[in-house]
Amino acid sequence: MSGRTYLTLEYYQVDFMSLGLSARVILKHMSPTAPADIHASHLKRHLWRNSWLVALVIFVLSWLYQLAAGDDVNWFMFSKALAGTAGVLIAASFALSGFCYYFDFLDTKLGYRKYLGLLGFYSALAYSVSLPILYPERYAYGLSAHLFDAEVILGLIAMVILAGTALISNTTMMQMLGPRRWRQYLRLGYLAMVLFIVRAYLLEHELWFDWMSQPQGLPPGRMVLSLINLGVIGLRVAMWLDKKFMARSTAAFSLHNK
Repeated sequence: MSGRTYLTLEYYQVDFMSLGLSARVILKHMSPTAPADIHASHLKRHLWRNSWLVALVIFVLSWLYQLAAGDDVNWFMFSKALAGTAGVLIAASFALSGFCYYFDFLDTKLGYRKYLGLLGFYSALAYSVSLPILYPERYAYGLSAHLFDAEVILGLIAMVILAGTALISNTTMMQMLGPRRWRQYLRLGYLAMVLFIVRAYLLEHELWFDWMSQPQGLPPGRMVLSLINLGVIGLRVAMWLDKKFMARSTAAFSLHNK
């Protein structure tokens, strides 16, 4: 194999192996007669196209959810739909790790983790841009008076974390940081999810309790997103505990057979 082809193939493998795909899955998309660059480019376009489709479906469902909840059709609804899309996409991106850990048949879908996460960040960024436009008294000319409010600080920190994970979600940064440290930094996204949950609670906890005491109609959107995020975090904790248990069991078995 020539040096050029080898380096290209190595980049292709590192890129998708970093997403958790197996070598078997990568090679399935490759032909021995075509350059690896072509296959890598084709597969990325495929992942991006399908991820955009998923994002569009989630946006429409978020919009319909608000309609069913009785909201008026306006730019405020559009902003809320962006927030809902961002929350679901980011949750789906992190949930894929847990689902693929427990269900092997989903391994071929793990490559979507990066692209769903990036689209989730872009949606969250668009939502953030909409806030000073729709609520200028709080997030534009009135921001100085609210800059140290808990919900503003939590939102800013969460967005900075997501921006950082988006910036390093590529092969170049993985090679610079090393796979282990790179994965650790990406997992800071879970912290961003916790911050979003706390922010949602601070903004709407009275509405949540009112709905729980007298559940009429659909539950508040932020409440639903917070429950989804809690489920994803719980899935990650369960996966971590299972790995710890498996590691201890393996160590005990090895010690017993010495």
